[in-house]
Amino acid sequence: GIILILAGIAIFNFGLGGVWAFIERIGLESGFTSEQVGQVLSLTYLISILGSSTAAWQANRFGYFKPYTFGIALLCGALSILILGQGNWWFILALGLFNFGWNYSLTYQFSAVFRHDSSGRMSVFIIMVQAFGLMLGPGVAGSIAVAAGYDAGLALGIISCLVSLALFGWAHATARDTNLT
Repeated sequence: GIILILAGIAIFNFGLGGVWAFIERIGLESGFTSEQVGQVLSLTYLISILGSSTAAWQANRFGYFKPYTFGIALLCGALSILILGQGNWWFILALGLFNFGWNYSLTYQFSAVFRHDSSGRMSVFIIMVQAFGLMLGPGVAGSIAVAAGYDAGLALGIISCLVSLALFGWAHATARDTNLT
C-alpha cells in the first residue's frame, strides 16, 4: 500500500507542478499584469496555510481517504475554473481553491505514508517522490501547453489528481488498518 501512496504523491505533484509552471501566463491571459499575478499568488498562499491548518485541525477524525477525496475535488474544481472561467475574479477564486486544496491534500498524503510505514524506512522517500513529480511535470505540461494550449495542461493536472486519488484509494482499500479509510 505504501508504494501506491508514494506513486500517488509523485503523480499528484507531476500534474500540479505542471500547472504551477505556467500559472503566471494564465493570470496574464485573465487580464492581470505580472505584478498583480505575483500579488494574487502571495495572497492565495495565505489560503494555502488555511488548507494545511484545516487538515491539522481535522487530523484523522475523518480518516485519510475522505479528506483526501475532498482535497482532490477542490483541486479538480479549481483547475476546471481555470479552464472555463475567464477574467480576474475567476483566476483569484481558482488560485484560492488550488492553494487550499494542494496544501490540504499534501497533509493527508504525508500522514497516510507515516500511518502505513510502521518501520519508518519508506517515509524518507516522500520528498524524493514529490520532487520527482515536480521535476517532470513542468516539462511535460509545458510541451502539452505549447502543442495544445493551456487547457490541455490544466486537463493533465486534473487527470493526475484523479490518478493519485485512485492510487490512494487502492492503497486504503487493501489496508489492514481500518483507520485509514
